[in-house]
Amino acid sequence: MQTVVLTAADIPAFVAEFTKTTLTNTPPPDTELLTIAETCQWLKVSRQTLYQRIKAGHFKAYGAGTRHIRLRRSEVLSALEQMGGKSVSSNKK
Repeated sequence: MQTVVLTAADIPAFVAEFTKTTLTNTPPPDTELLTIAETCQWLKVSRQTLYQRIKAGHFKAYGAGTRHIRLRRSEVLSALEQMGGKSVSSNKK
C-alpha cells in the first residue's frame, strides 16, 4: 500500500479523480432511485424474487456492495415492458 500526503490545495482534485474512477456505477442524480424494499412493494414481489431478477440481469442495480442497492424506476419500467409484463403504473402512492 502506498501512502499519499495531500495538501489542502490537492484535496479537490483528488476527490474529483477518486469520484470519477471509483463511482462509475452510479446513475445520474436526476433519476428516481428506489430501494430494494420500495421496488418489492411497488412490484408486489418478494425480496428473493427481486434479487433473482437482478442476478439474472433483468434489472440493473446500483450501489456499493450489498447494503445500499438502488434501482432506477425508469429502468425497471423499461425492463418490464421488454419482458412483456403487464403495465405497471409509475405513479407514486
